[in-house]
Amino acid sequence: MKIENVKLRSRMNGRVALLCDCKNARYHVWLDPKTMDPGDTLCKNSIVARGHPDYFDTRRLETTSAPSQKIIDAMIAVCKSEGLLEKFVVKERKDKAKQQKEAEAYRRIRRIREAAPRMFDLLRDLIVDKCFAGPGGAPCAKADCRVCRVRALIDEIETNKMEDE
Repeated sequence: MKIENVKLRSRMNGRVALLCDCKNARYHVWLDPKTMDPGDTLCKNSIVARGHPDYFDTRRLETTSAPSQKIIDAMIAVCKSEGLLEKFVVKERKDKAKQQKEAEAYRRIRRIREAAPRMFDLLRDLIVDKCFAGPGGAPCAKADCRVCRVRALIDEIETNKMEDE
């Protein structure tokens, strides 16, 4: 029996989908990764689109029948010999770590966005009366004066804010 494209895909209820192509059909079982138990059902799906003369609806086959058992045994043998389960677990861990990192980055950005208006108001309140080194008590407006640079930025933001509204 020739099977092709053996792979592990998604996880559901602690089981992983073990798939393959065989005899112009696509098969899958929900495999327990610890015991390699395929469960009760082998699903057989058409590889051609609906409307094609060779199309058929999904068939649910018992895993205990001899033909089903041959396909399942071949799939599990490839899974073991190619280390698909180990590779799948490594990929899952990497994906989970990436998702956690992305979620933390999103939460950090959200916290910054939520705090930004309060920080802006606080900064404006701190800066308003700090630099009056210019003529007549006006701000000095020197390029190297940090207070004046922050004040200019605040003025620019407030001007743009008003234009946006």
